Amino acid sequence: MLVCLLAGCDRGRDRVLAGIQSARPEERAAAIRILARQAKPEDAVIFAHGAKDAAAIVRAEAAEALGQSQDPRQVDLLGEMLGDPDEMVQGRAAMVLAAIRSDKAKAYLINQYARRSRSTREAIVAALKAANVPGAMAAAVAAEAKAIWERNLRALSQGSLAERVSAAEELGKSGRPEAVNRLAEMMQAPQVVLVAAAVRGLGQTHDPRVAGPISRLLEENFPDLREAVCESLLELQDLQALPKLKEVAIEKSAISPLATAAILALPRMPETDGALCEVVLFGAPAESMAAGREMRRRGGCPMDRLMRAFAAPAGQRGKAIAPKNTLGADAASPPTVPAALRAIAALGSSAKAAIAAVLPLIGDRNREVNRLALEAAAQLRDPSAAAEVNKAYDQEAGRLRALRTRWIPVDLPGANARSNSVAKEPSRPAELADDVPEDQLRLLAAALRALGMTGASGALQLLQQHVADQSPSVRSAAFEGLAFLGREGLALARRGLVDSDGAVQANTAAALVEQGEPGHQLVLEALGDQRADTTKLLESLQHQKLSDAAAGPLVQRVRAGGAQAAIAAQLLGELRSKEAVPALVKYLDEPSGVARRDVIAALGKIGDPQASTAIARDLWHDSSEVRAAAAEALASTGGAAQLEALEALKADYYRRVRERAELAIAKINAAASEVHR
Repeated sequence: MLVCLLAGCDRGRDRVLAGIQSARPEERAAAIRILARQAKPEDAVIFAHGAKDAAAIVRAEAAEALGQSQDPRQVDLLGEMLGDPDEMVQGRAAMVLAAIRSDKAKAYLINQYARRSRSTREAIVAALKAANVPGAMAAAVAAEAKAIWERNLRALSQGSLAERVSAAEELGKSGRPEAVNRLAEMMQAPQVVLVAAAVRGLGQTHDPRVAGPISRLLEENFPDLREAVCESLLELQDLQALPKLKEVAIEKSAISPLATAAILALPRMPETDGALCEVVLFGAPAESMAAGREMRRRGGCPMDRLMRAFAAPAGQRGKAIAPKNTLGADAASPPTVPAALRAIAALGSSAKAAIAAVLPLIGDRNREVNRLALEAAAQLRDPSAAAEVNKAYDQEAGRLRALRTRWIPVDLPGANARSNSVAKEPSRPAELADDVPEDQLRLLAAALRALGMTGASGALQLLQQHVADQSPSVRSAAFEGLAFLGREGLALARRGLVDSDGAVQANTAAALVEQGEPGHQLVLEALGDQRADTTKLLESLQHQKLSDAAAGPLVQRVRAGGAQAAIAAQLLGELRSKEAVPALVKYLDEPSGVARRDVIAALGKIGDPQASTAIARDLWHDSSEVRAAAAEALASTGGAAQLEALEALKADYYRRVRERAELAIAKINAAASEVHR
């Protein structure tokens, strides 16, 4: 049909027009390129048809051809091509629109900046610069910020309930004073879900004025609202919220973990240390352990109040009831014995003075007290507890043998039958042995851990007997105990890193990394084993001081991609590994990598200026979190070449991006001033 429209052309042109009908995309693209050089006005219909072609290579050539025609009527079509599914086509359309140099073409470019991914945003800015548009990136960033703000305001006032909730949180992320005012008004809404959204949004503003009013909402009875308050206070990190957070952290509710996390995020001060010690004594087990491990790093908690728990009558030992009000008249009340034992286990060696109180409780008639005493003795690492631990193990192992033997008193033939070489009990189907409830095995598991951690007599041989147990909790305890028994124990414990149960792998890894470099090396070696859950193993290495030898295995995890790459990148950043820079920069070539933000943050911590060009490209990223990470990383790697883009981000919609950009500019300028002195 197109050939008929163009009747009268010479034979060479006929061959080009025939190429337009080719089944091969590269031939169609070549034909459009040749026709564009001929610059015949009647070919515009061919170029417009090519802009809808199924092949991206043809659409890209069509965009170039439409631009060469300099026909202002093609601006709308080129504007549509900025939204093409293919980024190459988007970039070509951007350059062509900039060359047209009309207000309408410029408007298309700036408006589409907010809707496009990184490569197209970068192409749009490059196109605007090529067209000599002053402050090209700043204009695009400001237009994007204005559009986002107006969209969120409309949604907040006119949108559905779900849209209003989303808009509230997004308004907060802007950090603008007007957002604070709008969200403060929204806190008076009759719907709890809207109040919760306003609270989350206010937390994102980081305005110190809102911490007090928000913390008072912890007195409400709505779980969703209280959860939002804790999340907001975690962001604000304001000390004036501490009293309310402490109350919630020790109330043993579903919100207590969030309140504890918010306290942990507060600056270290005597007040926060005191609050964490309250959580250690009176919080639920998980919160007590989290607070205790932090206080272990800070040097521990005062012991007087804790030790008073052991003066309680024996009949009260199993009652773990905290005082109703640990902030008022009962603030001096001691914890119960179980709570005190949990606190000692959480505080570890920083509570070593408590060993004399713990020893008499190992073997207590109350099984829960007995278990907690064993766990406390294990964490204290005191060899003086070894003899009592041995006795407790012998007693519990004997009880368990009797319990398991009770299921089937005689040997049963069959492929599923197996022999327990330790207990020398009759063979029985594994499914019957598995019927022993896990809660019946908790005391044995505690004894096994304590055997290894106190260096009890014969611990190595005893623990080996349990590494093939059918119970994951028993296997885990055996591997954990072995990790504390020197070189031979470490060699045996490494099998737990490839256990069939993920929890066993995680617990074994945590025990191994406590042994320092030898344990670190075993975990790093296991990362390459297909049976290992690499994410769990990498998590165990967090907060550890790794040696330079860790860089190689961690780089391999970054190259492998996926969620593990994020943790590996974090560890490489903490390691400040120059060796990792090429692999981290290479990772940024993959636009869809899920660990992008973590990789950029790692490069920033390493501080190698050679990475600055790769990092700077993400100042154009469509994710505000990635832009913020890139700006922050450039504070330690960037130079004058990145100042223009960073200056443009001072107009970004998101508070976090603006703050990071301003910090980077200040540091780059300060470094330049030092050089010129």
